[in-house]
Amino acid sequence: MKFMAGRTDYYWEYKNGVPFMDKEKGKPPVAMTPEKLNMHFAGGNALGFSPFIDNKTIMFLGWDFDAHTSDELTPEENEKLIKDAQEDAVKVYNYLKSWKHKVILNSSGSKGRHVRDYCEGANAEQMRVYGHYVLWKVLGDHNKHEVFPKQPDLNEDRKYGNQMKALFCVHPKKKLRANVMAGNKVLDFEQSLKVIEMTLAQDSYQINISKDDYKMIEELMKNRPVGKFNTSNFSLSRRKNKIPYCAFIETIATTKVLPSKNKYSRHTCIDPNIQAYSYFSPEAKLKYCKMQGRTSDTAFKNWEHYWDDGKPVLKCPQIISYLKHHKGNSACIEGLRVCIDCPQFKNFLELKNKPRGFANVFKISEIAKMYKLEKCPACNSNYQFKDGAEYWYCNKCKKGGGLTKFMKLIKMVGDNK
Repeated sequence: MKFMAGRTDYYWEYKNGVPFMDKEKGKPPVAMTPEKLNMHFAGGNALGFSPFIDNKTIMFLGWDFDAHTSDELTPEENEKLIKDAQEDAVKVYNYLKSWKHKVILNSSGSKGRHVRDYCEGANAEQMRVYGHYVLWKVLGDHNKHEVFPKQPDLNEDRKYGNQMKALFCVHPKKKLRANVMAGNKVLDFEQSLKVIEMTLAQDSYQINISKDDYKMIEELMKNRPVGKFNTSNFSLSRRKNKIPYCAFIETIATTKVLPSKNKYSRHTCIDPNIQAYSYFSPEAKLKYCKMQGRTSDTAFKNWEHYWDDGKPVLKCPQIISYLKHHKGNSACIEGLRVCIDCPQFKNFLELKNKPRGFANVFKISEIAKMYKLEKCPACNSNYQFKDGAEYWYCNKCKKGGGLTKFMKLIKMVGDNK
């Protein structure tokens, strides 16, 4: 437990790969029980724990080495991301071992890796700085991977901090064990426990960081760079592709808390646009991170995958999709209104709705009349047709589409008859 939990009076539980706490459902936090822990070890719902022992001290310092693969990348590109993340973890682990730290390297249960440095009772704020220092010292980038704890302390407004997935679980999606590693091998349960016992039996150690380096990392953390890219290459693309002003980002995303869940989350829909926009307005990303409680750049790592030819671009449909799927949130409703009034979005709609191909020849309303399909076969309501854009829609069933989809509907209705 010393290598995976600061305290057990609350915990996180992964269901369908999504972490949550009972407190988020309006209930008080639930304490860990032996039964819950046994389920975790047996491959049931995976658990996550905070490194905090109390508001000021931590049980362990942790690093999360995530590969950040994507379906939009080639297999070779994804393999390189995995290889780089795993090699980074080994480098950090070996560096800490060279200073006699009580440290272990474990699989995350997928292709990622975790490193945990046992430091019971150490000051959270100081160890957090040291965690970023190690990344800077070993990898040349203090913010390349996630460091736990992510907060300098806990208080009344910030009672829990962030969780790190516990050891020995079965990954909810990959179904692999998150056990201790020796070299490239994932050890079994008993072997993992032996490594932990041997590690804890080591003599205590001291933290190796000078006062000057500590102050430097502290300043870097306060003034986080807002991205990682080749500035000389970007300056040319920026002159050619200036990002327009975005009213949604400036008035909603940077001033109101936005929800993040399911497929349409902030990470997949809003972050790529925020990252692109940050090169037009760096202040916007800093405000966004502060408003959404983001303390790490990790979730922004894949931003270039969503750009066009590696160039920053705002994608209105991505933002609109996110807002439409969170219509129950007042900030998202307000965001939709802002987008609808935006000239940039209106231009996008005009371009999108220009008729193409056979849509220039046929009128959808005339086709509907010809095939006697002017009413929805499901609810018998009149279809709404938009000639020119060749669009149809049923207000009652909330279904519609373009000309191709309408032709398929005609065929389906005909086959049923």
